Amino acid sequence: MTRFLVDTSLWVSYLRESDPQIANRMEGALADATLMTAEPIVMELLAGAAAHQVGALEYLLDGVPGLPIDPSVDFRSAAAIYRSARSSGRTIRSQVDCLIAVIAMQATDVVLIHNDLDYEIIASVAPLRQERWAR
Repeated sequence: MTRFLVDTSLWVSYLRESDPQIANRMEGALADATLMTAEPIVMELLAGAAAHQVGALEYLLDGVPGLPIDPSVDFRSAAAIYRSARSSGRTIRSQVDCLIAVIAMQATDVVLIHNDLDYEIIASVAPLRQERWAR
């Protein structure tokens, strides 16, 4: 079964209820237990949350399985992706996105779902399975 690592960009759309199509797809994937998260995504979401939203957001995210991170390998791999894109003339705006991509690439049967151009750039220089769920 394919699992989906949900990038911060889609979580924000879902939580703000700004796109009904994304909300429906996310609800379905949540019900099927195919959504995954990773600590860099949790960090970005909690950093951007209003103080009164943090508890509910932590409760929601604690119910979503997390993918492992290996700092001794993953940070260096993320840096290599960033350099590779830059050497091809493309700039990735967020180095955290490189780290999230590495986490997704190391997992079996995981597709990174997003609404972020960075991942399309990353997929042009690394074997990232990704889908853009919104435009």
